[in-house]
Amino acid sequence: MWVIDWHTVDFDNIGDPWYEFNRIGTEYPIFAKGQIDGYFENQVPEEFWKLFALYFATSAITSIVWAKYWAPDELDSVMTLNKSVLNMFDSMENPIPRWYRE
Repeated sequence: MWVIDWHTVDFDNIGDPWYEFNRIGTEYPIFAKGQIDGYFENQVPEEFWKLFALYFATSAITSIVWAKYWAPDELDSVMTLNKSVLNMFDSMENPIPRWYRE
């Protein structure tokens, strides 16, 4: 099974297909865990987790700038999101998020 995201498709076959996981919905951790386990057939490589943490944190951090200029009324919720990302990855000490480990 494959999922094609035409919005960010990479026609030159460059880029990281794992990047899209930074948008995974973590509101339902069991579902998110199932998506990752299914994608990797229950053998998630360590390299994925390192990149996942990097992509997730980078996305959260850059959302601060977005909120500042384009949605100042969202800045508080974006800051809350950034704090939750730090918590999720144990202050970036563990690349495997808490919701996956629990």
